[in-house]
Order: sequence, then C-alpha cells, then structure tokens
Amino acid sequence: MPVVGSSGYGTASSVLSLVRSLLDDAAVATGDVFTDAVLIPFVNTAYHQVQFEMANHGIETFVKDNVILTVPAVTAADPSLQVTLNDTQNQMTTVAPTPQIPTDLLVPTRIWERQTGSSEPFLPMVQRTDGLPSELQQERLRFWEWRTDGIIFLGATQSNDVRLRYESVLPDVVQGSDSIQLRGAQDAIAFLAAALAAQSRGSPQAQVFDAAGNEALRKILVRGTRRQQHTLRRRRPYARQRNPGF
Repeated sequence: MPVVGSSGYGTASSVLSLVRSLLDDAAVATGDVFTDAVLIPFVNTAYHQVQFEMANHGIETFVKDNVILTVPAVTAADPSLQVTLNDTQNQMTTVAPTPQIPTDLLVPTRIWERQTGSSEPFLPMVQRTDGLPSELQQERLRFWEWRTDGIIFLGATQSNDVRLRYESVLPDVVQGSDSIQLRGAQDAIAFLAAALAAQSRGSPQAQVFDAAGNEALRKILVRGTRRQQHTLRRRRPYARQRNPGF
C-alpha cells in the first residue's frame, strides 16, 4: 500500500474557508464577496503579525543555521576597504562578485568562518556594533557588522566561507494550496484576517474577530513559553574575554 504524504502544516485554503465562514460568505466555496483575491492580502498581514509576535517571544521557529556563503578575497589590502553582502550580488573592483544574502534573512545572529575549500572547523567571528576597525586585511575576516540591511566585513586576503545563523521570515501565501508554515496557527491567522476584512467594510464585528485572534495567538505564545521553560540554558559570564587570534 503506498504511503500517503502528509504534513503538520495547514494550508491557506483552510484559513480562507474559515475567514469566509466568519464573514458569512461561505455559501459559495470560493466566496461571493470575499474571494481569495480579496482575502489573501488580509491573510498575509495576519500571517506577518503572528510570525513577529512569536519571534518577539523567543519562539525559535524562524531560526535558520548552517547557511554557507563564500566571501572572495580582496585583490589588495586597504584599511579603508569594506566588503558587503546584501540583497543583491555586488560587482566590485577590489573584490570578486560577492553573493547575495538569503532572501528570507531578517537579521543575522551569529557568523562563523573558515578558508574556502578547507575541512577545518568554522571559527566564530566577532560582531561589531560600533563600526569596523580601520586596519589592513588579514587571512581571516574576523569581524562583521549588520548595517543598512547588509553584512559588512573588512575583507580578507584569502577567500573564506562564512556560515550564517539568522532569523528568517516565512514566504507569503499566494494561493490556497500554499502552506501556512506555523503549526497550529490557522485559527489565529483566520480570526485576525477576518478582523481586517471586516474593518475594511466598516463592520462592528471587526473588534470581536480581533479579540478572538489575539486570544488564539496568546495561547500559541503560552505554549511556546512553556516549552522554553524545559530548555536548559547556561548564562554566559559577564566578563571581558580575550581572543588571542584577534
């Protein structure tokens, strides 16, 4: 007997159907007034709201790790040079074309590096929040800064691979068959989307739907918080640490 594929994720069609039921527009499967084309922008707005609330409460659904990019070597050491990875592939005269950062990257949290083509372990890099130092490039990149939606390096005299760990954003839904990539969040998204749709028509039901959506979202956040309470965490000592490699 063949194995039937399944997933823990719901689909946008189930959210759209619930929204139409809440708005009393379910007589026709595709909606009479609130069709998919009308509702999908509201669903995506609600989807974003649930995502950001979950991320702000430390629920690690959106963390991606072990994404490898190659930062090419600079052609000449220059203390004024900086190498940028951002949302486009950069063409530079002092360095080979640099790769584009992942399109779902919201903000990087940690970065490691190693020489391109080697099998050595990745070494942690140091994030600078007050600007990169002005000094000649070495073999390692060593430092990074997140600025103007780009990851900024000093550059290095050799090509290095960087391993990214970052907070991501989920892709918007564009049709009913698309997945809602948040487990158990369909009701919260549907109520919040119904509130937005009802508000756009001046319906007093908008407040009722919004309250129901926020209550469903609260339950998701409580569940995530309880799971975190069972996770052992070791606090880092508050002390200045030396890194002899830098």
